[in-house]
Amino acid sequence: ETSTFISESGMRMYTEQTSHHPPITHFLCLGPEDCPFEYSGYFEYNAQFYKTMTGITFTQPGKQTMKLPNGGMYTIEPEKKEITGILTTSKKLVLAGNLIITDVVNKLKAVVSFDVNEPKRRGFLGGWMGGIGGGHDKLKEGEISANREDLLEINILKAPGTSDKDIISKGSGSYLENITFVNDEKHTWDINMPCKTEFKKPTKEGESGWHILPSDSSCRDDGAAINAKNWEEAEAKKHEMEQLQRHDAKLRKESEAKRTVEKKA
Repeated sequence: ETSTFISESGMRMYTEQTSHHPPITHFLCLGPEDCPFEYSGYFEYNAQFYKTMTGITFTQPGKQTMKLPNGGMYTIEPEKKEITGILTTSKKLVLAGNLIITDVVNKLKAVVSFDVNEPKRRGFLGGWMGGIGGGHDKLKEGEISANREDLLEINILKAPGTSDKDIISKGSGSYLENITFVNDEKHTWDINMPCKTEFKKPTKEGESGWHILPSDSSCRDDGAAINAKNWEEAEAKKHEMEQLQRHDAKLRKESEAKRTVEKKA
């Protein structure tokens, strides 16, 4: 089923969960009339516990592409997300790994590395026996860590973009404060800059109702029955939909098994 969202500027976002196992979502974002960009792709949700069971890593492998009105095109490989301290009362959601944005037309690549000072927070044996001077446990009350998790570095590289010799610009900062590139007098980005975009779900009765697709979640028969407080019909419609989903899943599984046999033959 589809979810549809629109912004005040006229931006439209369509998302579709195209697979339950594994969970995969496709999306399409269309810009407003004064900037008709196109952002589309898909990603899979993966979650894995640390070996020490002290945190969870989330990744979203897939393909994402941004097309601009001036002919520019970019591919995007997202970073990891981590929840740390899950066995404590102080849990954190942080960004980790690399965000890679490739300028296909100009053959440039931006690599954003998150939590760049993480190695300085490690203790002996990967953290099991405490830090050696750079950990948060050494801080006094009210003191800000020089090795905190929100720090990042940016390298912009020309093709082939495989070594330090290809770096043409560098930036650094924090995704909670600001980002500055080398030789720039002002921050390239600051968290206080007015760049907030809010999406709202249109209603079929509203003036934006024409954006809603027939597959939108708001068009589900069981949902309509729930809104009408017809509980028996809602249960029957939900069961009918689940039976159809199981039937389709069975067909996909049989087709995949058949293709596997044909490849081996």
